[in-house]
Amino acid sequence: MKHLCRKLNQIEVAYQLITELNSLVSAKGSSLYVMPYPRLSSFQDINRNQLIIGLNKKLQNSPSKIRYFSDIDMMVNKFVTEDNMEIENMRFQKDGHLSEYGHKVISKILTSAIK
Repeated sequence: MKHLCRKLNQIEVAYQLITELNSLVSAKGSSLYVMPYPRLSSFQDINRNQLIIGLNKKLQNSPSKIRYFSDIDMMVNKFVTEDNMEIENMRFQKDGHLSEYGHKVISKILTSAIK
C-alpha cells in the first residue's frame, strides 16, 4: 500500500509540474512536448511503465494540449529497427546517457511529431 501511495504521489507531482510548465509555455504561444526517458535495455521496469501509464491517463483527462509521448518505447523500437541497429546503441555503456545515435533517434521522434 505504501508503494502504491508513493507512485500515485509521483504521478501527481509530475502532473503538477508539467501543467505549470505548460501554462508558462502556452503563455508564450508555444506547445509543450514531454518525453519520458526511453527504455534502453532489455530490463522491464514495471514501476517505470506504471508511472508512464498513470501520468498519461492523468494528462489525457486534462484540457491541456500537452503532447506526451507515452508510446516512447514503441517509437524508439520502430526507428532502431528501421536503422537496423540495436537499442543498446542509443546510450553510452558506462553511464547510460544518450549517445549520438540516441540523440538522432529522439530527434527523429520529435520531428515526426511536429509535422
